[in-house]
Formats: sequence, structure tokens, C-alpha cells
Amino acid sequence: MFYTAGMSTSSPPGTNQGPSTPPSVAARSAAASAWAATPLPAPKRPVRRRSAAGRKATLTTEAIVAAAIEVLDEGGVAGLSMRLHMLMKDMEAMTLHSATQRVIGYLSLPSRPGDGAPMPQDVKLSPDGKVFYVADMMSNGVWLINGVTMKIIGFRHTGAGAHGLYVSRDSKYLYVTNRGEGSISLINLSSRKVARKWRIGGSPDMGGVSADGKVLWLSGRYNADVYAISTRTGHLIAKIPVGSGPHGLCVFPQPGRYSLGHTGVFR
Repeated sequence: MFYTAGMSTSSPPGTNQGPSTPPSVAARSAAASAWAATPLPAPKRPVRRRSAAGRKATLTTEAIVAAAIEVLDEGGVAGLSMRLHMLMKDMEAMTLHSATQRVIGYLSLPSRPGDGAPMPQDVKLSPDGKVFYVADMMSNGVWLINGVTMKIIGFRHTGAGAHGLYVSRDSKYLYVTNRGEGSISLINLSSRKVARKWRIGGSPDMGGVSADGKVLWLSGRYNADVYAISTRTGHLIAKIPVGSGPHGLCVFPQPGRYSLGHTGVFR
């Protein structure tokens, strides 16, 4: 059993604490799981109920503190992570079912003549917060949507299989990967027009920009490669063989504090 400085070295209730006959991993896991599933203790102090939001925050805080104190008092470090994980799951479920978070509308993309039914793949918000760019692989381009009215204000044809969207580090360009033709289109975020196209071959898919902004890293979905492209010239710096069907690719670390998900967008 491993110990961490500053934490109790005792075992959770139900596990053998004798050094000469340590319990098996399965036994410790079963004991910790059973202990973690026990109900959380009720807060000992009365809860001051001021408002719905304040009451929810107070209850959450006291529940966490009560759980932590009980765990540490009993010396059960092994079950602490599991207990808090279960508590956070309850909090997440409560938030997802809250009346304050709901879908307020939908926007249907139209079919373009000669193209298949729209199939949006990626979305990015312009640096000024006014326009959503939506990659549509079946329409072979990018839709522009007003960020306030949620109305379509334009379409930019980029290439076959438009898929991933990545903003340059200086926020001047939007890189659009055209997976079906092995190219990358650059949309000028000031003029909102396609400025140029880099043809690298293969099947550029998902990826991200390096922290210094000098390299665009992309997976090659149908070529079992990862591409490194110079953001200054558009030339292919490296093509790295990987496993079959590489799809998502996250470049890390990145500037910024908060991850917006997908393939690693930080702000």
C-alpha cells in the first residue's frame, strides 16, 4: 500500500491493517467501494436558508466538508476519491436537470444545390464574438452565423469534406481542414473571406495549433499519419506514421486557462 505525505496511513474500514498479511487489491477495492456507497452524514450545523441559489451552495459546501471530515477521522484515505466522485456525480445530475439550463432553439442548415444533406462537424466563434463559423463536410465549406440573432449570414466554399476549424494564434485566420481533398483553407477573420489554400495531400482532419502558433498539427484520418504544417508558409514540415484511422488530436500544453473541449481549445 502506498502512502502520501500529509495523509493518514490507515486503511478504510473493513480492510486488513496488519503489515504481515496485507489484503489483496480486490479485497481493498471491494471494501472501499462498499464504504464509499454509504450515505453521506447530515450536516451537524443548521443550514441557513436565504435563497434557492444560496441554499444549494451552502448544502453542497457542507456536504463536501462533512464527507471529508468523516473520511479523515476514520482514516479511510482509499475511499476518499470514490466518495467525492459520487458526490460530484450527484451535483452534476442536479445541475443538468436545473430549470436554468435548457435548449432555447435550433438552427437548421439548408441544403446547397449539388451537395448532400448538411452535416456540420465543427464550430468556432470569431475573436470579436460576433460570428459562429460552422464546418459542413457535405456542403464542402463553412457557414457564417450571426452570434446574436442566430441567423445564417453567409457561406464560404473551402473544399471537399470541410471538417475541422482552428484559429491562428494571432486570431487573423481560421484554418479549415478539407479532409476529402487533402487541403487547408484559410479564412481571413477580418474580411470573412477565403484568403488562400494550402494543398498538403492526404486527409487532414482534426488537430490544433502549437502554443507558439508556428505549427498546425493535424491527424490524417484515412492515411494513418499525423501532419505538421508551417503556419507561415503552409508547407508540410513532417508526416508522422501512426496507427490506422487517427481522428482526434489534442495539442498540449496550450495558452489559456479553461478548456472548451473538443480537440483542446483553451481560453
